[in-house]
Amino acid sequence: MSKLDARKLSHTMCFSCAQIFPKKREDPIGCPSCGFAIHAETYHRIITYAICAVYYGHDYRRAYDKQMAEHGEITTRYALPDPATVLCFCGAAALSNIIGGIAYDLVKKAIRAVVNRARSIDQDIGQSRVFLNTAEEIDSFIQCVREYCADHGAIDRAVLLEIEREEIVCEITELIPKTSSPTKDEILEAVRKAIGNVKERKHPSGDDFNSFWEELPNH
Repeated sequence: MSKLDARKLSHTMCFSCAQIFPKKREDPIGCPSCGFAIHAETYHRIITYAICAVYYGHDYRRAYDKQMAEHGEITTRYALPDPATVLCFCGAAALSNIIGGIAYDLVKKAIRAVVNRARSIDQDIGQSRVFLNTAEEIDSFIQCVREYCADHGAIDRAVLLEIEREEIVCEITELIPKTSSPTKDEILEAVRKAIGNVKERKHPSGDDFNSFWEELPNH
């Protein structure tokens, strides 16, 4: 199982009231706060895609955009820490606008609610930091997620190639047999599967986001 998988997160987010609570092994997944329920498969599909959008479309994008702005080229490749859990939840909220068509202002309100409740999560050492404190930062974040999901043409070509490379390398790392000396055939097979996994990654559909954010707090 890839590290970029919703099942690896320790907490769950409610897609109606934005409450955050310890992960439950149930189907459907029910919110203990407002009662909203969602099928586990749908929840995992949304969150897993959000994790990828945040990790590659936001975290890696920002890192490589910075290099391009400073040097005009990419000279250093990174192994970035895992995306912050809270940021992944915010990414799922962004997807509800980008794919689900939920009103932009409502989605921004959901993101603010998630960030305000972030104290309920004990962040793992090594996770990326969260900078979503202003309207401008939230707008920039949503834009990065949108361009990763639906507008690759807005990403610098050199940066996009590095993002795609990072996606494939991450998959290869998970697929190569955990032995001291994998064979050449095993490595080639891992590369083949990795490319296929990235191309065939399951995207959420618009119907997955029905009835989202109906119980958000007023403040």
